[in-house]
Amino acid sequence: MSSSADERWILCGGANHAFAPEDALRLAVSGPDANLTVDIEGLSQHLIANIPPVMKDLVRVASYVIAADQAFPRGDADRIDLGDNWRRDLHFVVAVEEPNLWNSQEMIEALQSTLSFLSDDSYTFEFEALANREPEQLKFTGPDGEPFVGGWNDIDVVQLFSGGMDSFGGAVQALAIDKQRPVLVSHRSASKTWKTQRELVGDLQTWSSRNGIPHVGIQVHKHDKALRKERTQRSRSFLYAAMAGTVAHIIGHDKIRFYENGTTSFNLPISPQIVGARATRTTHPRVLLGFAKILGLARGKPMAVENPFELKTRAEVLDVINNAGAAGMLRHTVSCAHIHRSSTMHPHCGVCSQCIDRRFSVLARGLESEDPAEGYEVDLIKGEWKKNGDRALVLDYIDAADQFSSFSNADQFLGSFGEAARAIPAMMELSGNDGDTVSKNIFEMHKRHGEDVGRVISETLAKMAKCIRTPGSLSPDSLPAILFARGQQAPGTDPSFDADPALQVESEYVFRKFGQNWTVRFRGGKPFSLSPQKGLTYLHTLLQRPGETLDAFALIDIEEGNSEASRPMATALGADDETIKNVREAYEKLKEQRDEAEEFCDTDAVAKFDDEIAQLAKYLSAETGAGGKKRRENPDQKRARDAVTKAINRAIKEIEKAHKPCGKYLHAQVKRGFFLQYRDTAVAWET
Repeated sequence: MSSSADERWILCGGANHAFAPEDALRLAVSGPDANLTVDIEGLSQHLIANIPPVMKDLVRVASYVIAADQAFPRGDADRIDLGDNWRRDLHFVVAVEEPNLWNSQEMIEALQSTLSFLSDDSYTFEFEALANREPEQLKFTGPDGEPFVGGWNDIDVVQLFSGGMDSFGGAVQALAIDKQRPVLVSHRSASKTWKTQRELVGDLQTWSSRNGIPHVGIQVHKHDKALRKERTQRSRSFLYAAMAGTVAHIIGHDKIRFYENGTTSFNLPISPQIVGARATRTTHPRVLLGFAKILGLARGKPMAVENPFELKTRAEVLDVINNAGAAGMLRHTVSCAHIHRSSTMHPHCGVCSQCIDRRFSVLARGLESEDPAEGYEVDLIKGEWKKNGDRALVLDYIDAADQFSSFSNADQFLGSFGEAARAIPAMMELSGNDGDTVSKNIFEMHKRHGEDVGRVISETLAKMAKCIRTPGSLSPDSLPAILFARGQQAPGTDPSFDADPALQVESEYVFRKFGQNWTVRFRGGKPFSLSPQKGLTYLHTLLQRPGETLDAFALIDIEEGNSEASRPMATALGADDETIKNVREAYEKLKEQRDEAEEFCDTDAVAKFDDEIAQLAKYLSAETGAGGKKRRENPDQKRARDAVTKAINRAIKEIEKAHKPCGKYLHAQVKRGFFLQYRDTAVAWET
């Protein structure tokens, strides 16, 4: 055989191949060339029997798959090409302890078909004998990183636990409704995720009056930055199934459970931007059936892989939690797909598909007090949907829900969402039901979801009717305003403005001079005009340079027509000790967040954190001298600081009189003092 130009080769565990290209990716979990650590050891020691070699192979193979998944970037995520640019051709050669089993035609077919459907990539596998069996083992650990010991004889079920709403609902289902003792298996993907998982397990133990709910975790450390290029990780559920299956096998169980709501499991594509590999199939019925086949072949006897929530909407999962009396813990669960961006104040971004679905479900069940809006960086209803991609996603979500609720039977539903039909054969095999029953169940679940979303929209618009019709009382970027404007706008029309030529602008954000006056437009609203003043010139300069820090001298020079930095800058702001301490703490926190973003291959976030870290470093360098002591501000700097700050404050007050939201926005986004900055790098102003 020979390799094609587009085929990516991955040589794992010391494996070699005569046709492998020189640039083949090499992965190893042990030995001198190890670039992965699969943390799965102590459990086998404390359960007396070692983890069988084939199960070690299974977890290693799953770890190699997810590492390769992250090593090869998919391409431009903004292109609308039906996912074709995202599909990759991956060829694995893996050294294993049981090569005969892994090279069997049945195992090869199960791996290739399941993983290809899971991530919409093309997979091929070859296996060879592991040359040197290193002392490395696979290590499961308890909540504090310690090997888990004892208490396994009375386990009833093995289930995955991510710390999200659905897996939390699964734990509540097992403990309170099914009266079972579960072992919760987690992937320790990041320190903040593991902390959330541990705290939730502690809450569950207190709530259920059960001591010692077994909770074990696996962590795959990627030591090479080259393994952190792609952040989608569509293959991650294979690792989850492998680790849960290993736990189940060594404690004598023949079943594992994922808990995820049905709309997320089917994850029907709602726009061209999220088909193919972009439409995750983490717990799709066809994928779970494939996992069951792989696990069964590996262990030599059947292993069931179930999702008891596959026909429940997320709102119905909330019913399980609420009816069991566990809703008080909801605020501690985290469903956000952008976990590396979360903070203590805002655990949820609010704009990813998971956050949108969670928030609609909470509102549908009237549980806002248990999952407050303050936990979302962008609130679904009152938040500002400024970015076009975020706005498009929430509108597509609503449009799909409207479609679901409009269908009267399964044939209509499948006629518009044919992707759902791909789950029918797997669900027939898993459930034992005929095709008509399965189709009807899938349709009815999506229809219930659509009706819940539609009801939330209708009730929200009714409650906010006065705000919608009162000028200035609602941000034009809020969801109710967007929906109202979309409903009112005739196809192909544009808003009309005053006849004044200075106000004939097209861009959403405008801050420019027209003659002697300034023309301003904010977030696509009505343009307005302002008389000239120094503060507006200073603001104009800052808006032209988003994210850039300028000192007051530079702004004065620009306003007066001089070259920048015409005056020497002796010292900086003269901040107090508490301010400098807080900035140093923020600096260290940003470095931690930057490292975590890099682990998740989020290059945009890494770049953002790098900019913020550089700005804080520059600030600290300017504010402190030898030994970190704060400097003193000289009189010239104080005069410049006061003059520029006061001029900008006056200008913002004038803007607020003409357009209150714009004034408030600039008040929040423009840092004043001797060092000045317009913080919002996401908005491009026409200047």
